[in-house]
Amino acid sequence: MLSKAFLGLCCGMALGFPAACGSRTGLPEQPLNTDGGGGRGKGPTDACVPNCVSKSCGASDGCLGICLQGSCPSESTCVDGHCASAQLCPNPKPANQALILDGSQCVTVAPAALNAALTSTGDLTVEVWSFFPTAASIPTGTSSAGPFSMMAAKPIGTSWGDSFGVYFQAGWGFDSVVGSAPLANSYDAVTAFVNPPVARWLHIALTFSRGTQIMTMVVFDPSSAQPTIATQPGDAIAYDGNPLVIGADIDTGALSSFFTGELDELYVWNVVRDATEIANDRENCTLPTASGLVGYWPFDGDFTDASHHGGDGVPSDPRIAFDPTPGVPF
Repeated sequence: MLSKAFLGLCCGMALGFPAACGSRTGLPEQPLNTDGGGGRGKGPTDACVPNCVSKSCGASDGCLGICLQGSCPSESTCVDGHCASAQLCPNPKPANQALILDGSQCVTVAPAALNAALTSTGDLTVEVWSFFPTAASIPTGTSSAGPFSMMAAKPIGTSWGDSFGVYFQAGWGFDSVVGSAPLANSYDAVTAFVNPPVARWLHIALTFSRGTQIMTMVVFDPSSAQPTIATQPGDAIAYDGNPLVIGADIDTGALSSFFTGELDELYVWNVVRDATEIANDRENCTLPTASGLVGYWPFDGDFTDASHHGGDGVPSDPRIAFDPTPGVPF
């Protein structure tokens, strides 16, 4: 499909975990959520909440700290050490809560924030909302070689391999790939034959099970009663030091396959989520109550990884914008 090599200059790389505050409980205290805990958290600041665990961290007070089972408020639950709850996104979404890409920009996430968690299970789910604002923003053509419009990719190797990628391919539909042999540039692909509508959000999901070696593509169009689902056998996924690239891919050391339009609510998991789970949660805008979340980028005016795993994104272009007007409803 696409050639991929790590381009160190394409977008920033060196990311780390936020420094923890001192703790009187033996667990690190964490910064306060600057949006007051309601809706979609913006991530850490320098303001710390003392004794977060005993304080019942969670949606009620906005603390993003480590929780223990039973310490979360009634509207949330302790999952993977953090209080989580299921809250629907505002619909339509407020201003500045969707990422706009102009076809020449991307956001990268350092591999250290993802690789260990993804490798530990071998399973994968990637979810994202996609929006093409005009007919001109949708790639056209009939060649199996593209053009492609990449929503999220984890390149592997130095040529055109991907550990995984979720994209729209002109003349075909929404595709996903998983890669297993970076030197041979081997990959398996699954296609959901859906033509993207103009100016309407679609929810796109890729899953891969290491146990069954089945990859699944699920496309939800809110205007349709049922999703489009496609499956295909695939090989186990390998990962390397390439970053996660949001809104583009990397081919032989160069950025490629840029996305033109809007992206929102990107989730990466190290578990397999089924179509029912994806359907039930696709309009949520908070940390989910299911375990296995590796990264979550709500794009609420910044590139923060709201999953608390340290995968904050780095934009390739400081001019990357967020939708300044209330969005089209999901």
